[in-house]
Amino acid sequence: METQSKETLNRLKNTDLEIGKRLKMLRQEAGLKQSDIADLVGHSNNVVGRIERGEQTIDLKTILAYKKQFKVSADYIIDGVNNGNEDISDRLKFAEAYIDRLENILKNRT
Repeated sequence: METQSKETLNRLKNTDLEIGKRLKMLRQEAGLKQSDIADLVGHSNNVVGRIERGEQTIDLKTILAYKKQFKVSADYIIDGVNNGNEDISDRLKFAEAYIDRLENILKNRT
């Protein structure tokens, strides 16, 4: 029984970490700082940072604030599933631009 509890706890920690990564990506894509998000959702900068690092579980109020701010679905925030409520072409453009920047950085290092 204890093993199942540890497995469940590990899954929840991984879920928090994945949610945090998505929220951080959304914030960075929008060019916002943690303090901007903190003001938006009514949390301190420290809480926003802990959520982004997966150290704190996100609450429903915060999910709804991110959903509204970034025009994504709650499904996307929670499990990364795009249910058609967001414009994926913008995300694709961002990803392509990010890859181009990384390639330029690598070229400049050699």
